[in-house]
Amino acid sequence: MATTAQYGHIIKHLETQHLDRLPVLRLKRELREPFNQSLRDIVSLRDQAHVLATEAERTFQAAMAPVPPDVDNGSAGFSTRACQMFGRGRRLEGSYYNPFARTVESITLKHASGVDLLGKLVERVFVPGRFTHIYGDEGVPQLDSGQIVELAPDVTKRVLSLKPEEIEEYFVDESTLLMPCSGQLHGVIGRVVLANRWHEEKVLNNHIVRIVPGTNPKVRMGYLQAALGHPVLGRPRVLRAAFGSSVPELSPDDVARVSVPRLSATIENGVADALEEATDQQARADQLEERVSAGAEQHLQRFLSGDRSIVDPAVG
Repeated sequence: MATTAQYGHIIKHLETQHLDRLPVLRLKRELREPFNQSLRDIVSLRDQAHVLATEAERTFQAAMAPVPPDVDNGSAGFSTRACQMFGRGRRLEGSYYNPFARTVESITLKHASGVDLLGKLVERVFVPGRFTHIYGDEGVPQLDSGQIVELAPDVTKRVLSLKPEEIEEYFVDESTLLMPCSGQLHGVIGRVVLANRWHEEKVLNNHIVRIVPGTNPKVRMGYLQAALGHPVLGRPRVLRAAFGSSVPELSPDDVARVSVPRLSATIENGVADALEEATDQQARADQLEERVSAGAEQHLQRFLSGDRSIVDPAVG
């Protein structure tokens, strides 16, 4: 109903007055209260997840020197020496020489107790191949690169075109790090998500890099999430490797070569504990929201089938 109320050709709009006119099924009080309690639980879980993630970022940043406030962010243009561009590992993309990213790289590596390449710490960094996208109601739910960073995304696509022996390549296990690898630099590309139970048994498309920890990981994935995804000390270093003009891309090989600063075990474990707990809280909230939606759908179907016993008598 909300979709039919929107207007606009290219960019759709909804106004508050459109929402005010939407009919809402008002259940009996005893049927409403479980929904109200579930809503409170969902908000509480997501609030806790946000607090934990913020604490982890602060802990990670506190272990490094602060970034000087006057560092050039490159928005007005910048220059670099030809010998840096045409030496070993030649790169011609401007983002690779962004002065802010290079300064952050220097600060991060200088204050770390050690440095490892990401590919040396995990079992695999890869993107699965492309496949023919055929959708249908009986298919497997699909997530795209934008949906993995959204809060409770609306999963509407279900893939029919993958054979059972092919589909495993597109599934992920919890504790896998997910990184959108295609999109605008100011968008989702380079963000880092720690997969949880909600992501399992869903097809993740080929615009998402998978960072797989393996059976005996050398570093906890919660810490890697901070080291790669921190908005100041992590993601700008990852985005240095983006290539392409219209739609920048990150290759799995470049992601595997991102340097990971190592800190004391106490700090790494503290950061990992907070982010892994935040991921667990978020998974619980997402799963609870799905159950709430399914319950609401059941009540609505009963009402549409003619059952008025669930309606609040005060509504008439």
